[in-house]
Amino acid sequence: MKIAWHGKDVVNKVEDTLVNRMQVLGAMMVRDIQNTLRHPGPTSTHPQYAASVDGEPPHTRTRRLLRSITSELDKRPVPILRVGTNVKYAVWLELGTKTMAARPFLRPALMRARRDINRLLRRGAR
Repeated sequence: MKIAWHGKDVVNKVEDTLVNRMQVLGAMMVRDIQNTLRHPGPTSTHPQYAASVDGEPPHTRTRRLLRSITSELDKRPVPILRVGTNVKYAVWLELGTKTMAARPFLRPALMRARRDINRLLRRGAR
């Protein structure tokens, strides 16, 4: 019986699979967060806009926050997935301020994604 070690090939395959699954997860989380933020805000025909309730995700007015949600995967040295936004006021909405209660939308998405994270990292997207 001949035994061959394909260590480097195996490591590369595992890394490629992990990166692929993390990219899928990032896209799923972006979609989930965007769906959470789709509550309509004011329009020219409906100017009586109501702000979101404390603890609920923020209502959309300009769609700036909704459009800014992205994911990026940093592959080296260890794959790291970042899902979020670069909009300045997002942190105030997520965590609240002295005068405004939090309107979280990122952390709840992470909690909802826990099952998908485990499934993707263990078995793949099936």
